[in-house]
Amino acid sequence: MSIVDIELLIRFRPPASDLKISSGCFTNWLGLQTDSAIFATNETINEKIFPDLPTGGDGVYGGYPEYASFLTAIEQTPSRKRFTAIELGAGWGPWISGIGVVCKRLGFERVDLVGVEADPHKCDLMRQHLSRNGLEGKVLQGAAWTEDTTLKFPIISQLDHGAAASVQASKKDYRGKEQEYIDVPAYSLKTICKDLGVIDYMHWDIQGAELSVAKSVVELLNSNVRFLFIGTHSRPIEGALIEFFYQNQWDILYQHPCHFVYDKSMPSIEGMTRTDGEIFARNPRHL
Repeated sequence: MSIVDIELLIRFRPPASDLKISSGCFTNWLGLQTDSAIFATNETINEKIFPDLPTGGDGVYGGYPEYASFLTAIEQTPSRKRFTAIELGAGWGPWISGIGVVCKRLGFERVDLVGVEADPHKCDLMRQHLSRNGLEGKVLQGAAWTEDTTLKFPIISQLDHGAAASVQASKKDYRGKEQEYIDVPAYSLKTICKDLGVIDYMHWDIQGAELSVAKSVVELLNSNVRFLFIGTHSRPIEGALIEFFYQNQWDILYQHPCHFVYDKSMPSIEGMTRTDGEIFARNPRHL
């Protein structure tokens, strides 16, 4: 994945007839329709089709590596009987919905989609988003954590996609933003994955909790997860995750460091991050 595999994208490109427009939405290259109001760029993307392959990113959802990661997982699935995907810190569920659209088009017999999101409003958006695209999935309102507990989560706007759960409320969050908080349930990965069997693909965007969550479920990851894409939120976390995957003999297919600006006035290292890093790993136990 260090070089863009255009052929991978082409193999999953739908016919042009699948790219349709609905009121208040935009349509991406996979035919996935999304509420334009979720984005600050609403006026420029509303009721438009973006058919170009995301070789440099799609300019709205994300970059090529995220698309390539879940398409790789789908392509390397042994059969089309079942595909299971989980998105942590899911927001409106962009990646599980993209997976659902692709698997539905390919004729998978069963597709299990799970989205975990702490913000109640975004959970409503996720349910609407899945339904809009003819998909069914489980939406779990809460934060992915190391254990089942209750955490604090800031009251955020629809356009804030970087909030993080925390054990205690503080006047300012990890980014230095003043916040008010609500109590939210938190779930361990064991609870989230209960009764799902093998997880074909997981996407994590959990704002600094990625390392502690990974360490809390080593056995589960090694035995039950095939592919894992993680958005990383600090250089220390990235280095520790690379060491984690090395010690557990996973293959890292792609990694790119986060971009940060050092600022000692920030309340945390994670708060210095301007653009998330990325790690895409494959579990060789499930090849």
